[in-house]
Amino acid sequence: MNILHFLLPGDPDSRTGGYLYDARITAGLESLGWTVQRHRLADSFPFPGAAELAHAAEILAGIPDDALVLIDGLALGVLPAVIAPHAARLRLAGLVHHPLAEETGLDEAARHWLFESEKAALAMVRHSIVTSPFTASALADYGVPTERMKVILPGTDPAPVAKGGGTSLHILAVGTLTPRKGHDVLLTALGTLLINGEG
Repeated sequence: MNILHFLLPGDPDSRTGGYLYDARITAGLESLGWTVQRHRLADSFPFPGAAELAHAAEILAGIPDDALVLIDGLALGVLPAVIAPHAARLRLAGLVHHPLAEETGLDEAARHWLFESEKAALAMVRHSIVTSPFTASALADYGVPTERMKVILPGTDPAPVAKGGGTSLHILAVGTLTPRKGHDVLLTALGTLLINGEG
C-alpha cells in the first residue's frame, strides 16, 4: 500500500488556490489507491511560535522510518531545525507554491531570515514539487538542483466552452489579493480592450 504523510499548516479546507491545489493532490492520489494521511500544523505558519514548532516535531517523530512525507512550503521553509533529525530516516519532499521570502510586504530582515531558513530546509528534502516554471526558476537561487524538482501545474476540470450572452463580464480569481498575483495587469489589459471597443 502506498502511503503519503502530508503536513499542512492551517485549515486544509480553506478556499485559496494553494489549499485547493493541496486538496486536488490528495484526491488524485487517493483515486489511484494511495492512502494520504493529512497532519494539520498550526495556523501561525510561516511565523510559528515555540509550541507550534514543538507540535510539528512531535508529528514528524511519530511517522515511521522510511515513510514518504510531503510538507507544504508554507511550513517547510521555517522548519529546518525540526526536519533535520528526520532527514535521513524519512523520505522528505517539499511542495513549494511560492518562496516565502518573496512574499509581499516583508521587511529586509524578515526576507533575509526566510530566505536562509527555506534554503536550509530545501537542502534537506529529497525532492521538491513546484507549481510553476517561475517558482522552479526562483528555487535556483536556493541551490535546489533541477533534477530534484518537478513542476506540476495546477489543472482545471474539463468543461464545455462558455457561450457569450449579455454585456456583463464576470471574472473569478481564487487566491489572495496581493500585488504579485498581477490583478492590476489583468485589469489594465481589460481596460485597454474596453477603451478600444473590443470588449
